[in-house]
Amino acid sequence: MSRFKQLTIVMLMCAMFGFAPAVFAAQDDPQDQDPPIDLATLRASLLEIGQDEQATQDLAAELVELPLVSTNLPAGFVEAEHVDPTQPLPPETTRGQQGVLSFEELGALPEIKANVAFTVSGDPAVLGGDGSTNSLTYVIFDPMELADDAITGDTLDQIEEGIEEAFDATTTGGVKLVSIAEIDDDDDQTLLETLNGRLVTYTLADGTTNAAAQLYIVPIENVFVFSLVTIAANGPLNQDDVVAPAENLTMAGIEHLEDAVSTLRIR
Repeated sequence: MSRFKQLTIVMLMCAMFGFAPAVFAAQDDPQDQDPPIDLATLRASLLEIGQDEQATQDLAAELVELPLVSTNLPAGFVEAEHVDPTQPLPPETTRGQQGVLSFEELGALPEIKANVAFTVSGDPAVLGGDGSTNSLTYVIFDPMELADDAITGDTLDQIEEGIEEAFDATTTGGVKLVSIAEIDDDDDQTLLETLNGRLVTYTLADGTTNAAAQLYIVPIENVFVFSLVTIAANGPLNQDDVVAPAENLTMAGIEHLEDAVSTLRIR
């Protein structure tokens, strides 16, 4: 059994049922287009940072401190809020309902050095549906553990295996795994298609609520970016509405990681 089975399925399942209808004020005009992500430099910097325990913790702190505000987010996303693992959850709320991975389970895996999570508010007027559960989570692995296949195997494959195992064991609730696809086998039109990641697509139909979700899992050196977009409705829902927002939020998350690394490197 993959050690990632429960870690990811709790987030996927609970996010489907955790959405809340919301109405937001108009989004600020976005800033000018950011320069393209320099993936080679980002990889090299993360590789260097990963060799130093203090630098790894500094990167996690920088991800928290560097604002991820509306002007950094794509259309349809209004606000990102850091999820503080030291703060108690509201009553009857789970990490999964926040759309983030369990801090407790992540902390039990010795190969994980740090993680930072944000919930991201979505505007139904742009995204569609009646509400959404969206998040960005950065999981920072020990690069030595990732490199030692004898211990961990391929971490991305193990995460995929864990999701498949969990859905195989899930027979109630109306949640259906549609696909787990590689995201590096297209025509290189976007940065994501050059990365060795996974795109998990799943749906919910329980008689009263319909939902569609996509979870991007994108490893960049030893930092895994988990980007989740779930759109839900109490009536008919166009499942295609989730496709573009999911990719756009993932790109924003990678840009945020690049900004944090750049800020840390010039200090």
